[in-house]
Amino acid sequence: MRAKKINADFKIRFSIKTKLILLIVALLLSTMFITVLSFYSYSKRIIQERILSDLSALVNAKKDRITGLIEQEFERATLITTKFKLREFLMQPNLGSEGYAYSTDEIISILEEITSNIEDIDQIDIMNTQGKTVVSTEKDDIGKSVINETHFNAGKNNFFLGEFYLSKEGHFMYDVYGPFFPPSEIVQETIGVIKIYIRADKLLAVLNDRMGLGNTGELVLGKFEGEWLVVNNMVRYLDREGWER
Repeated sequence: MRAKKINADFKIRFSIKTKLILLIVALLLSTMFITVLSFYSYSKRIIQERILSDLSALVNAKKDRITGLIEQEFERATLITTKFKLREFLMQPNLGSEGYAYSTDEIISILEEITSNIEDIDQIDIMNTQGKTVVSTEKDDIGKSVINETHFNAGKNNFFLGEFYLSKEGHFMYDVYGPFFPPSEIVQETIGVIKIYIRADKLLAVLNDRMGLGNTGELVLGKFEGEWLVVNNMVRYLDREGWER
């Protein structure tokens, strides 16, 4: 009987000891798991924040470069609209008529000289305040009315960036609009609007520089139209035909 009691006591003590050991091991494993999980979550958050910070810096740098290029085109447009002969031409009662200071052909020659000296510019149109194209380096466009175009009306008040598009020749283009004012600094009433057709090669060079974006990253130039994001440049996994659609 005594032997049986001792054996039973030993089993009870062994069982308690085993349970305590298992409990300690479970606590140690739980602590280790929580520590590893916390470290993983912290490390993941740090990595994510670092990636987002690097991407934000990259995007801001690209944005600044693109903004600088567009501002440069605004400055060019401003210089063109301040040319004395162009403003005098727009103030003539009958544009291009004989007997007046400047003929249409003379103004076209001035614009053609500008387009030949600046390789990014494909075409220049000048419209009167009624929306009629009175001069253009593309002579077939002379006489066309743009009175109902939103960009023309916006350009009557300030310099304005128009649409991005593919030209018939397959060039990625965008337009800049801006107002002409009289030579007098007193009167600042719009006397005409300029439209400059610009090749976006320099913008594309910035957008297509995907250094730091890996194999799948993409940099796009777009705008929101309601709930839709309209992408203005082609992305690497979309061919030209798909982009045109």
